Amino acid sequence: AEKKARLAQLSYNQKFIEKAPVVLLFCIDFRRMKQLASKYPFPLRNADSFTELWFILMEIGMVMQNMCIAAESKGMKSICVGNPISYMEELSKLCQLPSYVCPALILCIGYPAQEKKPMNKYAGSLLVHENVYRDVLNQDLEASFQEHFNNWKKPLSEESLQAFSES
Repeated sequence: AEKKARLAQLSYNQKFIEKAPVVLLFCIDFRRMKQLASKYPFPLRNADSFTELWFILMEIGMVMQNMCIAAESKGMKSICVGNPISYMEELSKLCQLPSYVCPALILCIGYPAQEKKPMNKYAGSLLVHENVYRDVLNQDLEASFQEHFNNWKKPLSEESLQAFSES
């Protein structure tokens, strides 16, 4: 309970984390990969490459999505928290992660206290491109953004922009 409370605080006070009966932290385990690569260089010879990171992130996302679908099939709901990169060092200390184990995503699973209406999403016409990428008109993008984030309460600061840039 104490870890979940601290995790909720680190995650910009997202209280649902503290209340969720199941909170899963998905990590990239470069530590294990490095240990194996030192003895078995193939197929792990590219353990430090961006391509490897890209594949690992996709795999984590697929595992998480499958867990969400499984939870949904049992009447539960799930919420993905995608901001651990913003507080990676604190989270690593909290969960006692060793070097080269990188927290990537958090998944909260539980039975909902109440049914909530799904959050607005960007219009499909802005997300789906047929055969070629097509630029979206600024006014269409702006209108969809305003609709999607009409209840956004976290102000954008120079500090958060700097942290994003450094990441």
